[in-house]
Amino acid sequence: MASTRACGRPKRTLDLGTGTGVLAIAVARRCRRPVIASDFDPVAIATAQENARRNRAGNFIRFAKAAGTHAPLIRNHARYNFVLANILLPVLKQLARPVRPLLAPGATVVLSGLLPAQANAAANIWRAQGLTLKSRRNLDGWTTLTFRRGRY
Repeated sequence: MASTRACGRPKRTLDLGTGTGVLAIAVARRCRRPVIASDFDPVAIATAQENARRNRAGNFIRFAKAAGTHAPLIRNHARYNFVLANILLPVLKQLARPVRPLLAPGATVVLSGLLPAQANAAANIWRAQGLTLKSRRNLDGWTTLTFRRGRY
């Protein structure tokens, strides 16, 4: 699971491909700050909303049905300090360019859901957006990459 220690206490968090909402819920409960969570699947959104309610995090999370970053809720709250994406490599590749302008200076981006053999491909695409790879962690056959945007 992604840790908020990587970015301190973020003012704005975006969870792309939220699925069950577990990452959005973890950040909302730990930081007590707003989180935007999105997914293209309406069943996933409904599940995540129910999970957020059950975990007493619903007041901090707003949900958007969206494929990518095109939802007004996502765009209107741009300049995210912390972005999470626990999704497959093809989607992570597609998200790199549209996520870049949504990042605040110094933002942290955590990508997970990667097989170790896919990590370099993902890292190269996100580095091409001006992000610096800060860490690569392997756990139980999965890789998590943490990036930082410069403070410019």
